[in-house]
Amino acid sequence: MAVAITVVFTSIVGVWALGLGEPVDSRTVGPSAEPDLPDASFSFTYHPDDGDGLRVRSTGGDALPAEQLALVVRDTEDADGRYAFTDSLGAERGPFETQQQVRLDASAVGADGELALDAATVRVVWTSPDGSRSATLAIWVGPDA
Repeated sequence: MAVAITVVFTSIVGVWALGLGEPVDSRTVGPSAEPDLPDASFSFTYHPDDGDGLRVRSTGGDALPAEQLALVVRDTEDADGRYAFTDSLGAERGPFETQQQVRLDASAVGADGELALDAATVRVVWTSPDGSRSATLAIWVGPDA
């Protein structure tokens, strides 16, 4: 009996120590599971009353090429889609560095009137130069989402 309890206990401790019972994504070390993925931080400021839209600012990490960044917007009435930092949002080509920002507003998405983002989800997405990989770097969720 004592041998059986010891075997079971050892198995449980081994599974826990090796992380074999966890999903693969939760066993990452560092900012990303793959060392080639960028490490960048962004902040969001939403101004629903003055038509200023959503400002997205780089707050640190890697200076990424602006042409590899986009905002992916979901759950709006008229602005769902993917908006490139360099095309739709007006960022200059080249490194998008700390403290640079883009603005998601009605003019950026071609909407008439004000852009309602209260129920939206907006992701900052990086795409590799060859387009084979992408990663979500930051997520903003509207106050009514």
